[in-house]
Amino acid sequence: MQSSHHHETGFPTRQAILSTCLICCFLGAEHKSAEASDAIFVAYDADGTPRFSTQPYDNNYRIYLQNPQQAAKLQTKSQIDPKHASLGAAIQDKAQKHGVDPALVRAIVAIESGFNPKAVSAKGATGAMQLIPSTAKQYGVSNPYDVQQNLDGGTRYLKDLLVTYNGNLPLVLAAYNAGQGNISKHRQRIPPFSETMLYVPKVLAKMEEYQRMDAFI
Repeated sequence: MQSSHHHETGFPTRQAILSTCLICCFLGAEHKSAEASDAIFVAYDADGTPRFSTQPYDNNYRIYLQNPQQAAKLQTKSQIDPKHASLGAAIQDKAQKHGVDPALVRAIVAIESGFNPKAVSAKGATGAMQLIPSTAKQYGVSNPYDVQQNLDGGTRYLKDLLVTYNGNLPLVLAAYNAGQGNISKHRQRIPPFSETMLYVPKVLAKMEEYQRMDAFI
């Protein structure tokens, strides 16, 4: 396993994130109009590239997000996992320090470790953001189990990926999961690894969830 740099005036909204995916990343997608259904569908090409649309063009498409605005009305602070709450302030601090959307960092921590700073993967990735040893060393993380160090190093790495891939979030997440080398091998596309193909939409959906929660709280 492992922006365009986010503008200092604010982080991208749900519409901006979806627009980025639709415009910059995927072929065959269409824009979501104000009158269109709020549902978003996704299908995957043979090489793992996701294609988003506001309607299912064939049987390969499935629901990615359905009525997120309605769902957001049901979100409350009490629904936040206690483990999430315990790392919330640190995540917010590191995200703002390095100019990364806090919802993106939260989503990665949620999917990578379930907010467990002591998590260890079968491949040796450690801590809240599941840093592999080479990444931890590169970003000066001497103790990956230290929450502050892990979040700081992981967020800095994430910021660098956002710059490297010009803010293309699916590619950023694919690189975070599968490594930048695999992105290059597959011609700057999401590699066709089942884990990565599932990882990317899961993190995007979780990020979307956190952005909705922030918007309605």
